[in-house]
Amino acid sequence: QNPSGRKPFSTITLAREMDFLTNYLSLEALQTDPPFRYSVENATGLAAEEVTLPPMLVQPLLENAVLHGVRKLRGRQGDIRVVFRARGTTLVVEVTDNGVGMQERQGGTADPLRYRSRGGQMLKERLYLIQQLGFPAMLNHTPREDGGTTAVLKLEHMI
Repeated sequence: QNPSGRKPFSTITLAREMDFLTNYLSLEALQTDPPFRYSVENATGLAAEEVTLPPMLVQPLLENAVLHGVRKLRGRQGDIRVVFRARGTTLVVEVTDNGVGMQERQGGTADPLRYRSRGGQMLKERLYLIQQLGFPAMLNHTPREDGGTTAVLKLEHMI
């Protein structure tokens, strides 16, 4: 960060990001039969107008949860949950779905080298650029026991 406290890249408030994500999920849920449930929660303990983050980092995670997770469910309703948390100066974004899981998404294998998401690749490239500007960022995907997936995005120095 420079001395003025401004970040060397564009940012939006958490409030705007949450509105965008809610609208995105609302539209996607209408295209799913039955419509999946979703929630977007600010658990940072801070006003959503006070927290900033780079735009369009969370949306690709939701797109994967929708297209490769809950849309492929058969016989049960999908559920996607987005939670924003604060840990010191780190913004933690957790995207959880109860979709088909990583093995089915990847054609029956848990080998991440066999499955390449274009949105996921672009997200990794954006995170790399943010890291090069001095803002550590990391992304992890974890399969859930219920067959779903949890993606955790950590963005340091955002709070």
